[in-house]
Amino acid sequence: MSFSNFSGTWGSITISGKITSSATSNSSPVNIIGIGNGISVISNADITATGSKARGIGIEKGTLTINGGSISVTNANSSGGIQNYGGTLTINSCNISVTEGKGVSNENNGKATINGGTIKSTSPTDFTIVNDSGCTLTITSGTMSSTNNGNGTIINSGNATISGGTITSSGTSASTIRNDGGTLTISGGTVTATGGNSAYAVNKLGGTVTVTKPPAVINGKTNY
Repeated sequence: MSFSNFSGTWGSITISGKITSSATSNSSPVNIIGIGNGISVISNADITATGSKARGIGIEKGTLTINGGSISVTNANSSGGIQNYGGTLTINSCNISVTEGKGVSNENNGKATINGGTIKSTSPTDFTIVNDSGCTLTITSGTMSSTNNGNGTIINSGNATISGGTITSSGTSASTIRNDGGTLTISGGTVTATGGNSAYAVNKLGGTVTVTKPPAVINGKTNY
């Protein structure tokens, strides 16, 4: 299901109900929901994506607001739950679960705001949330987690601001939040690493990291 303005102009679009699809044979990832440039979508839908090339939602310079529902992605390699490519994404409430790939990937100067919901990844290789260089990520609330051993829950190379929420990782050498570049500001919420002595709650590999404790609560080893 793809929304674009190629042959006309859409008004505001609301999607709901259950949407299920699978993609395995394509050469590139397939969006179960595609949102094109200039399109505004509100979602309360329950979206299920399966197959090695499936992705839950792809935003290409459009606008998506999620007020409820769920996104479940299984066996999807790096495709994941939501790719925001230069658009505006707001998650107010949603249960996002991926077994492979990223839960939310913010790319190409995209803007993403997480005000609630649950974003969980059991991928063995990918971060749950990725904020690329030039992108803006704001987290005010919600629950985000990962279980993989080598990466973690959030990786930032852009501008990330965290004022609330519960962010955890359980991997043995994971970084719950890893800053590779750009600016990371943590002024609230709870960040926890439970993986042991090789795991970090906050790990700076580049850029600038500012943590204000309290009100922020950091449980685990830090490097910033």
